[in-house]
Amino acid sequence: MTRILLTGFGAFPGAPVNPTQAIVHALATRHRQRLQRAGIDLRTAILPVVYAQVEAAIGVLLKEHNPDVVIHLGLAGRRRTISIETRARNRLSTIHPDATHAFAPHMTIVKDGAQAIPARWPARRMAAAASRGGFAAHTSIDAGDYLCNQALYISLAHHKGLCGFIHVPRLQRNLPLAHRLRPFRRDSRAKPPALPNLCDLENAVFAAISELSVEHRRVLHRIGA
Repeated sequence: MTRILLTGFGAFPGAPVNPTQAIVHALATRHRQRLQRAGIDLRTAILPVVYAQVEAAIGVLLKEHNPDVVIHLGLAGRRRTISIETRARNRLSTIHPDATHAFAPHMTIVKDGAQAIPARWPARRMAAAASRGGFAAHTSIDAGDYLCNQALYISLAHHKGLCGFIHVPRLQRNLPLAHRLRPFRRDSRAKPPALPNLCDLENAVFAAISELSVEHRRVLHRIGA
């Protein structure tokens, strides 16, 4: 079994609802049997949207679960597609408050740390898998300068296995909850929705996780483990 740690984030200023919480919960409950059949032991957590707590929280999770693969999910409210991030930069915004309304004390995550750290995963294959599985996805070279980038940088620095970050867009608004949870039936004559429903994102992330599990097995085969 491939042990995968999947995290999301809670609400933060400007985003009173963070869909990554619902995605993590859905994958841990509704999709658990599918994941197990695919050889995936999924461990989940919701990270605090607090600059001062992220590093310690990630450290505890890595020690507790000893994952083969780490995947973080976060909300990118201005993006229209899923973003498979390809690097973390050693930078933080000092003008965007966290969930406690505190600001980052420094513009760097690690003093004298590497300027950037590449994500360790097959980003293009994951984007293709997510697009086939649920909703349009593309690779991205900019994880931002908020806690998403901070979590990715810290995880890449402390976890040596497959590791990366997936940004998801906002959910469709003004729809009944049942519709947001129901698979979207795409009509070939109609344009796809501008934004996804929750089921779109669940399926896309499931597909990306499955691709990473396959990659992990490839890595083990290459090293003869």
